[in-house]
Amino acid sequence: MDSSSFENGSTIVLTPGPHAAPSPAAVRAEMEKVLAAACLRDSQLLKRFLRYAVEHTLAGEGEQLKEYSLAVDVFERDASYDPRVDPVVRMAARRLRQKLQEYYARDGSQDPLRIEIPKGGYSAVFHAMPLTVAGPADAVASAEVGAPKGNPLAGRFYRRLRWSAWTVLSVIFALGIAYWVHGLRVQQARVGTGKIMLAVMPFANLSGVSQEDYFSDGITEEFITRLASIDPRRLGVIALTSVMGYKNTTKRVDEIGRELGVQYILEGSVRRAGSRARITAELVQASDQTHLWSQSYDGDSRDLLELESRIEEAAVKEVSMSLDRAGATTQLAGLSARRTNGRVAAIDPEAHELYLQGRYFWSKRTYLDILKGLDYFQRAVAKDPNYAVAYVGIADAYGMLAANDQVRAEKVVPKAREAAQRALRMDPSLAEGHAALAHIKFFYDWDFPAAEAEYRRALELNSGSADAHHFYGVMLMWTGRLHEAAEQLREAEVLDPLSSVNAAALGLAYLYSGKGDEAMQQARKTLETAPDDAVPHVLLGFCYERKELYPQAVEEMRKAVVLSNRDSESLGWLGWVLALEGRRAEAEKIIAELQAAPSDRYAATHDVAMIYAGLGDTERALRYLDEAVTRHEADALNIKMEFAWQSLRSDARFQALLRRSGLLIDSG
Repeated sequence: MDSSSFENGSTIVLTPGPHAAPSPAAVRAEMEKVLAAACLRDSQLLKRFLRYAVEHTLAGEGEQLKEYSLAVDVFERDASYDPRVDPVVRMAARRLRQKLQEYYARDGSQDPLRIEIPKGGYSAVFHAMPLTVAGPADAVASAEVGAPKGNPLAGRFYRRLRWSAWTVLSVIFALGIAYWVHGLRVQQARVGTGKIMLAVMPFANLSGVSQEDYFSDGITEEFITRLASIDPRRLGVIALTSVMGYKNTTKRVDEIGRELGVQYILEGSVRRAGSRARITAELVQASDQTHLWSQSYDGDSRDLLELESRIEEAAVKEVSMSLDRAGATTQLAGLSARRTNGRVAAIDPEAHELYLQGRYFWSKRTYLDILKGLDYFQRAVAKDPNYAVAYVGIADAYGMLAANDQVRAEKVVPKAREAAQRALRMDPSLAEGHAALAHIKFFYDWDFPAAEAEYRRALELNSGSADAHHFYGVMLMWTGRLHEAAEQLREAEVLDPLSSVNAAALGLAYLYSGKGDEAMQQARKTLETAPDDAVPHVLLGFCYERKELYPQAVEEMRKAVVLSNRDSESLGWLGWVLALEGRRAEAEKIIAELQAAPSDRYAATHDVAMIYAGLGDTERALRYLDEAVTRHEADALNIKMEFAWQSLRSDARFQALLRRSGLLIDSG
């Protein structure tokens, strides 16, 4: 797209209905968009299902897609698979159809073609949609008014977008909006928060090129990061994982406000052509959809300092006019100067562009996407060796590979540690660097005091990080400091209200504290918004186990096993509750499955130990648990609090394991 099309180009608008058969290339491009959508972002099992169905249909093998072949090829069942006993394919097909309907009702409502998996079979059907063209006036109006208003499992490592020419735009907007909201009389968004709550909706990509989504998503995350760090005690900003589910949403602002528990919503759009960009932002009061502040800026990335000066001057003027309060201009200008002084010129714009692309792929969480993100991060530091945030990206990528059991931890954790330490040597005030190092100290070193020091430092630098609150809370919970853990986990839930991981962790803290009813309520509430996530089913299974309702516990754990694609830990919990119910043969069958699994995928000794504990085999349980502690398996970090070990707690050998692990810390 050239500069003239940036100013005067047409906008494509879609109308529903069947059209000409799409090409295989178009189908694959549409499939990648669906796979990257928020509704499927954390559903790796359904992603594999969709890709398998589409590729086999394109190859002319759609009629050969049968339940047995899907079970073996996609769900990794063995040759003894019996669909009458194991309904995994039918369950997944039903969920996939629901996800596709959800995608095309929201994010994909204007996609040029649609993918369906009709009932009664597993082959895919592709429908092209006719296009109409809106005139230039409509395109300009769309760019200046804003965009269609728009979740992963939260990873163990965090994200941050840094400085380039377009980062200047987001910083100035963030500062202006923060001061606008700061001067308003507001109601409390959530009981007990005592702060203003704001959500930044995903910025729309108006460039007409789907490959530019990484840039608009990067601008969204930059706004969130900047706003969250300005005054976290007074201004809470909803995390990216909760807002991405609203990308291209048709919901009204007041609906979104109620769902997220916020008073204010920032929405906008990004339109790029070559070195030119236009960013439009608008602040809206959620309760009555009143438009409070809006501004559009055009800029040229080849003249960074001039661009910064022009945007800052305009933003200060617009915000101060909206505030109409004495001293606001001077105060904003001073803060803006402190935050931008020297930073724009210090970062190579091409390196920042590579970093944005790295974050875009890393956030998808699949093995290949993480590797692709890692490659972009490494190219960013090759372009600019002093780019500290890109080194955090490298640490995040290596850490995620280890956390997902996609690469053996001993191969990648040293690289993650070196990258995080290098980032902090460059910028000791980088909150994300301290958080990344905290994760390594916690999950892999089992050095809890050092991890706590890094989490505290990360939160001192940016107390608006939902991820830092979450993982610090998990560490406190697993070391037995339950009251402190609940405080951190509640704050994480406020900042990231749609995260099933945050909600389930808080429910587990309730359960460990003896608050079974509260934990049950938390599990059911989470399942209302995340029925396809394994984690809340596990929490509900624990709640039933505490009440000795073993059949119900088994049912929930079975669901978790299916949804997690037979993850080792989920299998361990299922085997444990089967053992407690007296179903020994089934529990032993799961032990055999875990022991036969490839070592580079599973760290199964903790999970095997758990099943043996349920079976009452103390000797084998302690032997496998000893091995798990020796290997520093992440699953074994929770042995102090986990219910599976109640029958072993009085055994001197179990107490010795707690001492070796460093988990003999006084409970709070």
